[in-house]
Amino acid sequence: KLPNDMNWKQLIGVGFLGGIGFTMSIFITLLAFNHTETINTSKIAIIITSTIATVTGLLWLKIVLSHKEANLKEEKKGLNY
Repeated sequence: KLPNDMNWKQLIGVGFLGGIGFTMSIFITLLAFNHTETINTSKIAIIITSTIATVTGLLWLKIVLSHKEANLKEEKKGLNY
């Protein structure tokens, strides 16, 4: 069960941000490959996908949290009447 102030959309956004963990991927790349060109290509791919995960997660959470804030304002507005 999720905490009261959290929803599944927020959890999905945090999941996107979890894709940022590129340092371990680069470490594994260095262990897995011996060819310099393959290592450099892997590093570029890791950095690109980490950037995509970062941007996607931040945009997702910005949208989700702005909708949540708008809903809270509407609820407060309705309580004032």
